Amino acid sequence: RLVKDNIIDGYSDGTFKPEQPVTRGEFSVILQKAFSEDPVRKSRTFSDVPANHPAAAAIGKAYTTGFVSGYSDNTFRPDLKLTKAQTLVYLANGLQFDTPSNAAKTLSIYRDANEIPEGTQNGIAAATEKGLVVNHPKLTYLNPTDEVTRAEVAAIIYQALVSKGKLPA
Repeated sequence: RLVKDNIIDGYSDGTFKPEQPVTRGEFSVILQKAFSEDPVRKSRTFSDVPANHPAAAAIGKAYTTGFVSGYSDNTFRPDLKLTKAQTLVYLANGLQFDTPSNAAKTLSIYRDANEIPEGTQNGIAAATEKGLVVNHPKLTYLNPTDEVTRAEVAAIIYQALVSKGKLPA
């Protein structure tokens, strides 16, 4: 469905490459196509994203709409591969999900909750409560520090669009 709706593209050779990791730049492009959130902050430039970078416009929109941030050294690091935790937190931030009243309780469903990086618990708990988390094949393992794959991003983005009422469950 996401390919049909031009949210995620396949490759010119007719493949999708579901197990391939997703970078911050690629994720920004997906976010730009999937969501039309209003800006929440002023634009800025990043030293490692020249104006002619293929994802420059998408990175700018992902930043201004609050999905992603840059780093303190004024870089964006568009080629850095995303983890599952980062992906969920970026969506929770950009979609302005409310922080759950008891994040620890929400996260206790994951057998590897102790591996969730410091500072990401609230965002992951919010994404969990909104039904964004897709764990396959082990439903009780989040694997928060693993690189997120194209297949996982497709499933998570689809669930985010469901949570916004844009796609059917």
